[in-house]
Amino acid sequence: MNVPTDLFGGVGVGVVCDDGRVNVGAWWEFDGMSSLSPSSLGQEMGHVYGLNHSRADGSLEDYMDQWDTMSTVTALMDAHPFFPDKDELGRLVFRLGPGLNAANMWGRGWLDLSPIWTAGEEEFGATVQLRPLHRRDLAGYLAARVGPYFFEFRVPERWDAGIKQAVVLVHEFDLGYSYIHTGKSGNQGLMAGDQFEWGTASDPLGPQIRVEVVSIDATARTATLKFNRRQDRRPEAGPAQTIGGVANDGGGWVIVGGKVHRIPPRSPLLHMLEDVVAIQESESISNGATRDVLRRDTLDSIRARASAELQRMLSYRSPSAPRLEQRREGDQG
Repeated sequence: MNVPTDLFGGVGVGVVCDDGRVNVGAWWEFDGMSSLSPSSLGQEMGHVYGLNHSRADGSLEDYMDQWDTMSTVTALMDAHPFFPDKDELGRLVFRLGPGLNAANMWGRGWLDLSPIWTAGEEEFGATVQLRPLHRRDLAGYLAARVGPYFFEFRVPERWDAGIKQAVVLVHEFDLGYSYIHTGKSGNQGLMAGDQFEWGTASDPLGPQIRVEVVSIDATARTATLKFNRRQDRRPEAGPAQTIGGVANDGGGWVIVGGKVHRIPPRSPLLHMLEDVVAIQESESISNGATRDVLRRDTLDSIRARASAELQRMLSYRSPSAPRLEQRREGDQG
């Protein structure tokens, strides 16, 4: 728009913006940057395609991933290469970057899996060399995936020019949101020597994923990572399973940790257990968008069943007070 309007984007709506250049103020005011910048327009176009603002692991706050275009408010941006305009205070008016992270790409079905190194489910140790995520013109792996985690290499060039230094990033996609993880050093951007670890190192029998950034060569555009995965070796009393079910009028039993628990006929708990199993099995779905829709629908089902059961419990009426019979004439008080 060529008059003050707004800046927003959404599914089925499109993107609306003007050339707003706010000086200072609230979190959405970009310190002199025009709303026509590729950075802000890129984020709003992301919303049109169903992307949410990116977050950091352990938080529900938005705009927490400075290496992702879906966090434009805090993102590492750079000057537009063809429109280097500055305002009266010397601030860049048009900015671009950074690129979209691998987890967000996977969540929309945009991540080509052919150049992605994907680990199996068994224990393993492997050394993998990565190329920058957005350099499809270079031979080699553009990202790696172990379990739910995506590992990507980003260098300060093109849309990523604003990140200033080459780093390895770890992301996860869950329930429609991309989450960036922190390495053992406490940094989100991993450098040579940094490690990412999932699991408990002090438990030699527990499951564990450990990844070390062996080296980074920004000039050659390569990052070498060493992956190790350990399966859960702890003794198991047996998986949870249901016995009985529809054939027995909806009743049955569930075994958890070797203990048998009775489920009454027509109990809503049986359906909730089935929903829990559906969420677990959704991990095998390769398409992130499909997996996300299934998990949200199943969680909504659990919430609806739990709410109905809670309402049923609250609807029970408290016993009324004992009724006092009227005294007849002649009764002694």
